[in-house]
Amino acid sequence: MLCREKKRHSKSEKKNDPEFRVPLYILFSLLLCQGPLFGQGNPMFPQPEVRAVIIGISDYQNISDLDYAHRDAEAFAEYLQSPSGGNIPADHIRLLLNEEATQMQMAMALDWLQEESRAGDRAYIYFSGHGDVEKKTSRQRGFLLTHDAPSTTYMAGGAFPIIFLQDIIATLTSEQEVQVVLIADACRAGKLAGNGIGGNHVTAEALSKSLDNEIKILSCQPKQLSQESARWGGGRGVFSYNLIEGLIGLANPLEGDEVVNLIEIRRYLEDQVSEATSYQQIPMVEGPPNFPLATIDPESLAELRNRKAREELSDAVAMKNKVPEQNLPDTSVWRLYLEFQEALLQKHLLYPTEGAAFSLYQKIKDATVIQPHRSNMKRDLAVALHDEAQQAINQYLESSPQELRRRWSNNQRYEYYPEYLGKAAELLGPDHFMYEDLITRQLYFEGVRLRLQGEREKDPELYRKALAKQEETIKREPSAAYAYNELGLLYRRLKEKEKAGTCFYQALEQSPTWILPMANLITNYTELGQLDSALRVGQRSLEIDSSFALTYHNLGFAYETLKQWPLAVSNYKKATELDPDYANSYYNLGFAYYHLKEYEQTEKAFLEYLRRMPEDAAVWSDAALIAGLLGKKAAVITYLQKAYSLAPENTDFLLKLTGALIEQGSTDQALDQLEKAVANGFKDREKLESAEQLTPIRSNKRFLDLLKKME
Repeated sequence: MLCREKKRHSKSEKKNDPEFRVPLYILFSLLLCQGPLFGQGNPMFPQPEVRAVIIGISDYQNISDLDYAHRDAEAFAEYLQSPSGGNIPADHIRLLLNEEATQMQMAMALDWLQEESRAGDRAYIYFSGHGDVEKKTSRQRGFLLTHDAPSTTYMAGGAFPIIFLQDIIATLTSEQEVQVVLIADACRAGKLAGNGIGGNHVTAEALSKSLDNEIKILSCQPKQLSQESARWGGGRGVFSYNLIEGLIGLANPLEGDEVVNLIEIRRYLEDQVSEATSYQQIPMVEGPPNFPLATIDPESLAELRNRKAREELSDAVAMKNKVPEQNLPDTSVWRLYLEFQEALLQKHLLYPTEGAAFSLYQKIKDATVIQPHRSNMKRDLAVALHDEAQQAINQYLESSPQELRRRWSNNQRYEYYPEYLGKAAELLGPDHFMYEDLITRQLYFEGVRLRLQGEREKDPELYRKALAKQEETIKREPSAAYAYNELGLLYRRLKEKEKAGTCFYQALEQSPTWILPMANLITNYTELGQLDSALRVGQRSLEIDSSFALTYHNLGFAYETLKQWPLAVSNYKKATELDPDYANSYYNLGFAYYHLKEYEQTEKAFLEYLRRMPEDAAVWSDAALIAGLLGKKAAVITYLQKAYSLAPENTDFLLKLTGALIEQGSTDQALDQLEKAVANGFKDREKLESAEQLTPIRSNKRFLDLLKKME
């Protein structure tokens, strides 16, 4: 496999004539550390149209939560809507908080910003949350972690690549001549995949370096982290809290001066934030000292000063980007629009096609009454389609037992995911910055679908087709750890275990803390006879996450191979405790107990397996063997009857059952069973004549008559 750099193409060439270039003014509240960069640019004057995308995430789906990042975002939205912030209308702001702020929701909000902005407008982009990178490479330049970000393997989606943000800003400033103010508070404390390499600082540094010669307000010095606490505004980040109060006017010491400029914000933040944090957090500001950041509204400043002593800023207003319901036309088209909204809510996206959101969108998208809402409909539908598939990837990257079982059981959802992503890409079009990523993940899910089909049909050719899909995924995205892991699974199915091991290792190269490829490597090394490597990987996996059942299960297999039965029992037992629904661990646990001659425990483990897999005839037969060793004659008959009822074509089960009945003195019942089997088509007369279990009845008249019937 060749790993080539993924090529990204801008929509059009940037304008090179300086007369056509609009300066990009960037207000950073980055929590990072770096050397000074010198800012140049003309003052920003109020523009007739101002829009903002504001994102704040405290509640993360898969990673360490924050406390007040969403409140910082709310406060900034409130500031922009106030007289101090310019009275920006609510419909000029997209506010995404917590679960609303998925990767695709952020992408679509930025898409709206690009679509609506015109030359001379101002655009605010505000992000408050985690930033991280799990591996230092030229491709992994950092991510803003959205609500659905996985705890590892950020390249799999759910995290917003900074390179996308750079492209968006370049388009807005260079092509659309829009002034951009970027606020990115993306370096807070938390347990993240990149902690070992300072991933939050790396991300922030990558972002700042890519945007040279601009205004920068940094929240802290090198190696410092932003602080948040209930002490500030009842629950805020200290930097954001003081920044907004400074912009309202507290940073300006001069009466009658209507502007807050950069040097005033710098002095104010250095004084306020440094003192509030005992100099654990000292902001950094770079740029022209007289650069005007805000125009002071005297009434707002007076109100702030008056209430400063007795209360903090009020909680911000949560805004909903919904279509107004007043005066809506009562038409058939509008009723379909309402059905479309309900279909999105119910996640009825593609199938069944009748009443599906995609079908409804296709029906009404060209209607005149829909035109004011068409862009939002398209974005909402693309988000829903993307997020359904992304959740499956996220849960897979979290090594969720439920998600793994869905894959193992060939859940029908995997038939739909490639189409979900393909339709999302179709809706956005090939010029959209998310298009290539959507197509890449579509290819991945097409490969997964082929593998699952190959497992159902036992068809190696389907595995080879799936290989081609994953190879193409990696060609497009060389850091796609999830595709490398899938390649490893495919090579295992094709009995090419050396190649499988290489792929699992490559998955770990891209995502060093993802435990699923580690668990896969344990089994792969075990089957290759490299047991020292298997145990070493297992220990590393447990150091990262000691709660993943599959690691213990596969370690149990390694110890079983070494015939270290007590250790095999210990690991299989731990696997059943962590994931009580994973049936295979119970069977393997019983097998290990059997070798320790602990037959009571063996039977108990087999029956736990059969509670979860009651259709497994072979294990009912195994349970009968153990019951025999325990002298449980009735249980032997019960278990063998179950095995034979599930697989009546299995001659071995028939003979075991009749033999057990004969041994227990139930000769007539044994002959009844044989006669019934012959009546149902059993024809192997020679087997009956030679079977050792039937020796006691060879001279029985009913048995001899049965043999004659079979002549």
